[in-house]
Amino acid sequence: MKCVNCGAVIPRGRIYCPFCGMEIQIVPDYNPLDDVLTGEVRQSVRNATRPSRTDGVRNYHVDNSERYAYSSGMSTEKGFGQTHSRAYRERKMQSSEKTGQDHEQNKKLNRGNDHKRRRKAKQRRLAKMRRQRRMIILVITLFAVVCIGSIVYLNSYAGQIRKGNKALLSSDYAKAEQYFTKASKKDRKRPEAYEGLAKICQKKEDMEGAENVFLSAIAVQPDNVKLYQAIIDFYLDTKQPKKVSEVLSDCRYEEVLESLKKYVTPKPEFDLLEGTYEEVQEVALTSKGNKIYYTMDGSDPDIYSQQYDAPILIDKEGETNIKAIAVNKNKIPSVVASKKYMIALPIEDAPSVSPSTGQYETATEIKIVVPEGYTAYYTMDGTDPSAPASNPTKYEGPITMPEGQTLFSAVLKKNDSEKYTQVTKRNYVYSSEAD
Repeated sequence: MKCVNCGAVIPRGRIYCPFCGMEIQIVPDYNPLDDVLTGEVRQSVRNATRPSRTDGVRNYHVDNSERYAYSSGMSTEKGFGQTHSRAYRERKMQSSEKTGQDHEQNKKLNRGNDHKRRRKAKQRRLAKMRRQRRMIILVITLFAVVCIGSIVYLNSYAGQIRKGNKALLSSDYAKAEQYFTKASKKDRKRPEAYEGLAKICQKKEDMEGAENVFLSAIAVQPDNVKLYQAIIDFYLDTKQPKKVSEVLSDCRYEEVLESLKKYVTPKPEFDLLEGTYEEVQEVALTSKGNKIYYTMDGSDPDIYSQQYDAPILIDKEGETNIKAIAVNKNKIPSVVASKKYMIALPIEDAPSVSPSTGQYETATEIKIVVPEGYTAYYTMDGTDPSAPASNPTKYEGPITMPEGQTLFSAVLKKNDSEKYTQVTKRNYVYSSEAD
């Protein structure tokens, strides 16, 4: 411990400084500035023992001695001088002894501090070595993990897809097919492998083969939404939107249809059942919220066909085949809806021909009653006017009965149809001599 007043080292157990007499202030045993203060103490000790400073020390102690003398009851100058000299010598001897002891204590302290510093330095080196070892182990572990992860990834589904795409870009279709096939075996539910195989077919301009890749997978997994989405993307990319509804129309899983509802377009509905009708008919088509396109010649409609905006009139005899599609807001056409209608209007009875069969003495006009929508044909040699080989004559108006016997036959043919009525026959005999 050091005196806070003069800086001298104070032996343990003392409560006053032996040099200046200052009361000791208790301070902690350890001070971070011990090394610096130790040097200063050594310098102070050397300065205290130098002759040049003896007077100063002596005067200092004399002043203190006088103060102590007065306080102890010394009153004579002689007694004071003798007491002062003896006390001074005793203090000087004690000071020398204390100084030696202090040097030894300082050496011990310095040795202890050096030992502590060396021990701390060693601990720091060991800690640094441990950190370096941990870092090396960590780096090696990370390297091993990366290597193992790379190997696992390259042999995984994603790794096979990556290698397949790389081979596809370099036009190595054999390797690409090998990688994609291997990936499909690792996970048959994911669509990327099938998309890769389809792209290979597209590169080879085999569109049917590309389509069959998806259809074959869907046949095995009819409830796989991702596969349906993949084939829909394929159809849209290859400008085949009408096939979207075709593939979805075969799906029987509500979960799939609900997930892909934006591609689902219900086909149009007809309000008139198929069948044969004896009069003109109208057909109404409906498809909620969708546009409708139709044809009446039996061809498949598309977005360039006649757009439906009013009921369709069927006014021609014979068969009429109406085909229609609906197109939703995403421009996905429905499958084709088709209905056939037969219009068979009633045929008139055999035509009315006048005059009736008989002998006539005057020239008489032969007339045929022709209903609206019909054309009359006739022959005058008894042949059937409905047979093309008979070369019938078209009725344009009344016919003058020829002289002699006439086997007159008449028939009606419905316009825009090949249907004929029954034949009406008349046997006329006209003789002008009878007149």
